[in-house]
Amino acid sequence: MNNYFVDFYVDMLYGASGIYSNWLVAILVPLLAEDLHFSSFRQFGLLLLKIVGSVVAMNLLCALSYIVLGHYAMSQVCGGILVVLYMLLFSKSAAVTKVAYGCSFFASIAIVFTTCFSVFDLMTQIGATEIFFFGDLLLVVLMIACVFFFRAFSPDKLREPVPAGLGILCVVCAVCTAFWLITNFFSIHAIVRFTVGLMLLALLLAAYYSLYAISRAVERTNTSRMSNLLREADENMLGAIERNMEARRRARHEFGNQYMYMKELLQAREYEKLDQYFTEYSEKMDSILSFVDCGNRVVNAVMNMELQKAAKNGITIAYELNVPAETGFSDCDFCSLLFNVLNNAIEYLCRRPEADRTVRFSLRMENRTLFLSCENAIEAADVPDARLLRTSKADAAAHGYGSKVVRAIAERYNGSVEYEIKTGRGVFSVSAMLFEPERPAGEGEING
Repeated sequence: MNNYFVDFYVDMLYGASGIYSNWLVAILVPLLAEDLHFSSFRQFGLLLLKIVGSVVAMNLLCALSYIVLGHYAMSQVCGGILVVLYMLLFSKSAAVTKVAYGCSFFASIAIVFTTCFSVFDLMTQIGATEIFFFGDLLLVVLMIACVFFFRAFSPDKLREPVPAGLGILCVVCAVCTAFWLITNFFSIHAIVRFTVGLMLLALLLAAYYSLYAISRAVERTNTSRMSNLLREADENMLGAIERNMEARRRARHEFGNQYMYMKELLQAREYEKLDQYFTEYSEKMDSILSFVDCGNRVVNAVMNMELQKAAKNGITIAYELNVPAETGFSDCDFCSLLFNVLNNAIEYLCRRPEADRTVRFSLRMENRTLFLSCENAIEAADVPDARLLRTSKADAAAHGYGSKVVRAIAERYNGSVEYEIKTGRGVFSVSAMLFEPERPAGEGEING
């Protein structure tokens, strides 16, 4: 019976390449599937542990394969099995990403190993065995480059990958696999294998990128379309609210006469008329006297609209405003920023009547830098979706663009936006920072 560990590690029947090739595949699987952004040494240690586990699993699979198949295509077959098992058991990526990663990784193993082994064959034919290390180096470089290429254009970075792109990728992976099988069953000259192998590897990377590029283009188109619709609505809203606010200002100036009338009723001891009069106008008075007038017309317009919407749904907005009357930000961008942040918080609380009914909002300008903060309560059941910035509305396809609009606006002004879930307090927080441009920004511009 063939003994993999003795033949490979003791007798070295297949040289160092027989060992490092299997180890290389095993190490690259966790590097492909895991998040490489570490916030603690614990996460880094966990990744190292998974790499060790992957190497052990690869050697066990190779030992089993060696008994059944001998040395035939061990790295490709066992590498394919390992990546499938890893994606199923440990990967937290979406299903599309698992399929893309799994197919692409297996196809890259098949093509890269076929290409590099053809280099070994060419060196043997011309008697240049002393530079075998070139083939080894090429194998290592190509495999590592493929894995990090797959990560750089991961479908996980997309909101919704296009199925057509995944279909193209799967077809190309099938072609690569077919060529690998053909080279194992038919005698093909090493130069042909090397040339076709490189061509198929380039085709594989192009097909993988097409999945990302097509999906990204569709996503940008949809986001731009939705952003334009939101901004058009914001502009219409801005005009309507300003007209309404002007009417309120005029009404407020008339309150002096109303107070004089109430004073006369009080002096005449006509309490019933006074009570009736006060009841009739109290709601209007509260509404008019509570309107926001911080000096900035955009902030006034959005805040007054959102305060009315919140009050109708039993929600309180506790706000702090400190902004100048004029800023260098586009009115449309400024309006969209405030509208989306506040509207998302209010709409969430409308869907969760059991949550705390207070939105805490802060907006201030310091040294030409705009700071925005908004907090609202969040239910534990909604935390997973909130971490991924997914909407919990029933018609999710038509929603979920608010966070993208906010991020696009922040980036346009060289700023940033952060979303944080403070689980200890049960709070969802949005913080944004924007830098005021030297000259007022143009209207109607939107980056897809």
